[in-house]
Amino acid sequence: MIYKIFEDSQNYQSFTLDVEDYLDLLDPHIGEQVAMQLGTLDVPVADFWKPLDVTYFQNEGTVALPDIGMWRPGFLILNQKAEEALHDLLSPFGEFLPCNLPGGRCCLYHCLNSKPIEVDQISYRMHGETHVEVESLTFPEPLKDHIFKARNEVSFDLFCSDEVVSRIDGAGLRGLLFSSELSRLRP
Repeated sequence: MIYKIFEDSQNYQSFTLDVEDYLDLLDPHIGEQVAMQLGTLDVPVADFWKPLDVTYFQNEGTVALPDIGMWRPGFLILNQKAEEALHDLLSPFGEFLPCNLPGGRCCLYHCLNSKPIEVDQISYRMHGETHVEVESLTFPEPLKDHIFKARNEVSFDLFCSDEVVSRIDGAGLRGLLFSSELSRLRP
């Protein structure tokens, strides 16, 4: 089964990092324009990556800290516990970029596995000529990739296998929500 990944910002704070620090690091190597769109691209950056500082953003009404969260399209941020639990499963599909987190280390996971969405796999609700939302979305089964990203006319999303969801649940990791309804806009 394939799941769409969402951040659980209703119950947990969000990880964040300074965009200026991120751009300052990447701009000399890949340019600012590519750096801004990096999560949607399959461009590796591990060879010149230097650890950045990650902090927490307190979403309204939240105090609990996540183990894993989303940062910009195509990126996850994992604390040390989450990285240890998921490293072997996710490493074939992206790169783990070391970062610093108050009280420990963490990493930015950059998914490098884009999947095209074929016309027969997706349908949209339209308003005239404008794509308003995804009505239905399917991917060919069996899909052997544990994590991938895909762009459609409305959104850009991360998806994962049931093995990733099981591993996250089994390790007691907090901060993400998953939906088997791949066309959902919100958890």
